[in-house]
Amino acid sequence: MKRKTAIILIAAMMTGLLAGCTNEDSKQENTTSETAEAAFNVNEIDAQQYVTKLGEYKGLAISASKQEVTDDDVENAIQYMLTNSQETVEVTGRAVQEGDVVNIDFEGKKDGVAFDGGTAQGYDLTIGSGQFIDGFEDGLVGLNVGDTVDLDLTFPENYQNSDLAGAPVVFTVTINKISELKTPELNDEFVKGLGIEGCTTVDEFRKETRNRLEKSAQDTYHSSLQTAAMDALMPNCEVKEDVPAELLDYYRNMITTNIDNNAASYGMSTTDFVSLYYGMDETQYNEQIETSAKESVNQALICMMIAQKENLTVDDQELDKAIEENYASFGYTSAEEYKENGTPEDYRNYLMTVKVLDFLVENATVTEQATE
Repeated sequence: MKRKTAIILIAAMMTGLLAGCTNEDSKQENTTSETAEAAFNVNEIDAQQYVTKLGEYKGLAISASKQEVTDDDVENAIQYMLTNSQETVEVTGRAVQEGDVVNIDFEGKKDGVAFDGGTAQGYDLTIGSGQFIDGFEDGLVGLNVGDTVDLDLTFPENYQNSDLAGAPVVFTVTINKISELKTPELNDEFVKGLGIEGCTTVDEFRKETRNRLEKSAQDTYHSSLQTAAMDALMPNCEVKEDVPAELLDYYRNMITTNIDNNAASYGMSTTDFVSLYYGMDETQYNEQIETSAKESVNQALICMMIAQKENLTVDDQELDKAIEENYASFGYTSAEEYKENGTPEDYRNYLMTVKVLDFLVENATVTEQATE
């Protein structure tokens, strides 16, 4: 449904699984299945049985760009926060305008038959956001609450879902509600309302924003180096096709669980979510899952091999420390609750991967690219 497409990124799947349980509902939904998965520790596998060639992993030539934070960046970030703090105010007595938020029901049909990902009820859409294919949002301008319209549209030729690429379709859309977005004023009162510790004035808020952006830039730079190190290493390594089935299941489940959770957070089925946000039909989605799972397994086995050769481990003390620092971001009220109901072994696996990636970066030859 959306014009822009997305790729299932393996590293993002790992991060998404670990940080995805940010509310009580998702935590309760995932507790049983994820706790069962936690009984399996990927780092207990003997990687030497499966890695037939381990390329030189020290002295990798890698590069990444490091973003310098400017005054404009700070102001843009503040404006972004103000925009995200906008209040939605329902309006009556006028038609839909550019910039409005409309609550709609819609159904998309191709050759008179509804297609996957083309139907939703109570969907909030900002007119002019470019979320939907060309003509959808423009076709709602001028309508009033209660109006229903049939939009004759065509999907882009390069749309990833081949069943819809270049296809003429009809969307039947009903306007349920029209709202305006009102942006708050940047003042000390707004800053105090954010509840940021030690930040009660606009000047303090600007300083805090700069510090946050600089940390984010550093984290992004380091993450780019980690990715570059893995990209440089993998072509020089070889892994058997016959990998442990439980390891393949582990990463397949990790990826699909993350996708399922994201779909549930939007109140959608996984099939509709994948069609809407990734532009894939069920067959394409399943093929991508298998490809991503296999790539994840290969990377994991290579990381295990390096960890074993370099005696890298994540002991219980390190794991406990990480859980203590991060349990709240996983949606838990205490470290003990996370250990009882969360996925500590998954977290250990993640920390082990990070430790290996950091080792690769620390022992690499790094070139900092010029930032545009």
